[in-house]
Amino acid sequence: MRGLRSHASAGFSALGILVRSFGLDLANFGLVLQALHFAPLVVQMTELEQAEENLQSLLWELDAHVERRAPSQAWPRLTASVTTCWLAIQELEEDEIYGASAAWRSRFHPWFLQAPCIRRAYEKPLGYAGDFGVMDLGYRNIPEAETPMGNLLHGWFSTALRGSTAVRARRRWIGLEMQRHAARSMGLWRGMSLASGSSWELRDMVHESWLIHRANMTCVDQDPRALAAAEEGLREAETKHGRTLDAIFLRQSVREVIRGGLGDLPKQDFVYSLGLYDYLPKVPAQLLTTVLARQLRPGGRLIVGNYLVGHDTQPVLELVMDWFLIGRSPEQIEDLVSDLGRDYSARVQIDSTGSIGFLVVDFASVTSA
Repeated sequence: MRGLRSHASAGFSALGILVRSFGLDLANFGLVLQALHFAPLVVQMTELEQAEENLQSLLWELDAHVERRAPSQAWPRLTASVTTCWLAIQELEEDEIYGASAAWRSRFHPWFLQAPCIRRAYEKPLGYAGDFGVMDLGYRNIPEAETPMGNLLHGWFSTALRGSTAVRARRRWIGLEMQRHAARSMGLWRGMSLASGSSWELRDMVHESWLIHRANMTCVDQDPRALAAAEEGLREAETKHGRTLDAIFLRQSVREVIRGGLGDLPKQDFVYSLGLYDYLPKVPAQLLTTVLARQLRPGGRLIVGNYLVGHDTQPVLELVMDWFLIGRSPEQIEDLVSDLGRDYSARVQIDSTGSIGFLVVDFASVTSA
């Protein structure tokens, strides 16, 4: 049996009682054991039980000192402890994993769900974990919990894990990539985001980018609430900074895009999707990549993001939040490009945290004959 720690003291005590009760001497004791098929009593603790006890002790320690100790000092220990629990559960038989995960959450959720971002991701009020509300909490990245422990756990999840900081970093990174691409041409420049969520990068564009004067942006999402939040956030940014961005908001599902494309939407110079492909199996992801490529003008660029296999956020997402993503290797990400029927170059760029791979596809300025 995997992952067992044995403590034989109770067994030896039982053996002593047996020896005294039957008046046996040690010379004959082995024969008696063989005859009775006696095995020493063993107190066993699984790796999961030990990991849970360690995590419980750490949480009590953090809660007792949360107001007078710099919490970031304990973040690596907390990450390691949750990861150890997750690894121990993965070692169980397949039919045991669900029950063990549910039992773990029952024990530890009174702690972790004090953090609003963790609670929303787990409770999934819009039907899925990574909704725009979760992203907004991560982008704002300010303490909003009702308890000090909740604020500590928010800070841990949003700051201590590289996979979480990567989400904020990709927002800034995509803004710079749009500027770099637009700088190669003159005149109107069209950009489109698929599964756009609340589109904080558009607020950044209003605030700090010269591209606002040339860009026409399209946000495509299946959730009307996400689109409404994106438009509201953009208008607030425009009012605050006294600048306007030409943008439209289009409701359309990924299934509709794969089946029928994007309708009458004009050809784009730049198309990106940062948080969608983590949910798509290989075949739908390849089909979608082909559809998005067709939406690009000559000289256009396509960027799609995908978490890498083994990112440090995976144990926390799966165990604490019941949130599962499809991680891919750089080779698997590049394989999402199938025959696009036109000249292109493709590469995978790893983000600065080592958590996300970006498929970058550039198309020739002149279509091949």
